Amino acid sequence: QGSRVYYHAMGADPAQDRPAHVRAGSGIRWVGSQLAVIQDDARFIALVDPGDFAVRALALPAAKGGVRLFDDQRGNKQEKLDLEASLVAEVDGEEVLLAFGSGSKKVRDQIAIVNVQRGTEVIRDAAALYHDLRDCTAFAGCHLNLEGAILTAGVVRLFNRGNGKPRRGLQPVNATLDIELRALWSYLSSPDDAAVPGFHDIQQYDLGEHDGLRLTFTDACVSLGRVIFTAAAEDSPNATDDGPVAGAAIAA
Repeated sequence: QGSRVYYHAMGADPAQDRPAHVRAGSGIRWVGSQLAVIQDDARFIALVDPGDFAVRALALPAAKGGVRLFDDQRGNKQEKLDLEASLVAEVDGEEVLLAFGSGSKKVRDQIAIVNVQRGTEVIRDAAALYHDLRDCTAFAGCHLNLEGAILTAGVVRLFNRGNGKPRRGLQPVNATLDIELRALWSYLSSPDDAAVPGFHDIQQYDLGEHDGLRLTFTDACVSLGRVIFTAAAEDSPNATDDGPVAGAAIAA
């Protein structure tokens, strides 16, 4: 839809710290007949009707002080959840949307769980899982930055974006790893009691360059049995600060 601005059907709501419009589209997934849009800088899930583009906002639990919006103007950008990767899974006969924090900062070691049918939204602190992901340098390289997630054959595949500069003797890497959905869901259902899920099949990728800048993962999905990913060539100094983008790519 090009440069269309998506407005919430109920407008702005200062009591919920909700703006009138959808602020970002860091991830989009089908949930039933609706498109669920996650936003890296707002604690809202936007549900878009593809017929008339009407938008309903689901509020995720707020941060301290009832805050749900994060940006430079507010001076709180570093506190955002940075939800960048998402997938929809069927759990106990119900569709559940999982939105993953990028893990590029400790505050982003969290996963939002949304049951659209029931209208329930929770945020789970998944620090133990993110610790293990960050510690696995074959996957995280010099900086963990989850940017994509897919579900295939009962396996959750996470995509790390290898942007930024080398540090501590490590290089940034584009990589994937797999986690069994059953083990991940058990952990998310009871993170204080269940075992942290293990992972396997770690793969690193060279996605090439554009205008002298490395292409790095920005999202992924499954379509007609094929994994499709997007990538960007961005001159970013690290995994948290933006830089000029020279180009983008879509590939399978």
